[in-house]
Amino acid sequence: DYAGDNFVRISGDTINHAKSTMFAWDAARKGLDVHMLAEPTKLEVLKSEFEVKKDEFKTEMNKGILEKYGGEEHLQAPPRELIFSQTEDYVEYSRHGKVLKGEESSVVRSRYEEDIYPNNHKTVFGSWWKEGEWGYKCCHSTVINSYCTGDAGKEISSATLTLPPKTQPPEASDSEPEKATEKPSKEKKDKKKKKRKKKKKTRSESRSSSEESSRRKKKRSASAHS
Repeated sequence: DYAGDNFVRISGDTINHAKSTMFAWDAARKGLDVHMLAEPTKLEVLKSEFEVKKDEFKTEMNKGILEKYGGEEHLQAPPRELIFSQTEDYVEYSRHGKVLKGEESSVVRSRYEEDIYPNNHKTVFGSWWKEGEWGYKCCHSTVINSYCTGDAGKEISSATLTLPPKTQPPEASDSEPEKATEKPSKEKKDKKKKKRKKKKKTRSESRSSSEESSRRKKKRSASAHS
């Protein structure tokens, strides 16, 4: 597939050409009479002198900073290309994968700390499982921040809790609560009867009063017509 011609502009000597044009523009802004196409040799000489002076200024500035604040020993390190490159350590393996000569590089097993036993435990959390819960194998505890109790904790976790047997009350005491329950039931029935009687009385009184009022109205209307 056709990818275009832009990759040609960033390959070969085009990068140096672009840098020299930028240098000519910067020099012309600062008052130097330099043109890239008219005087290319003059431009190259000025550019090389500028780069040398720039490097000298950087080295002097770095030296002054190190002399004032220190820390030169931290800069004396091998280049970055050598840090991540291959080494000359010779290691020879057998056909079964065992090391015959040299030292094998240690492999990092995990990003977390391993084989740590907190709170006097002898095993790690997760070494024991029961009924959907993880715990410690040494004491059968399912709490991660618990203290190890050893064999006593195993006995407690394995033991089943049994409820005590039910105690039956004596026969004499059975009749007394029945009598006590009968009394409040009778009192409730009497109260309900009294309430019903009161409601009936109020209803009868309201009916009699309404009848009397209707009779009085009829008498008044008859006397008015006469």
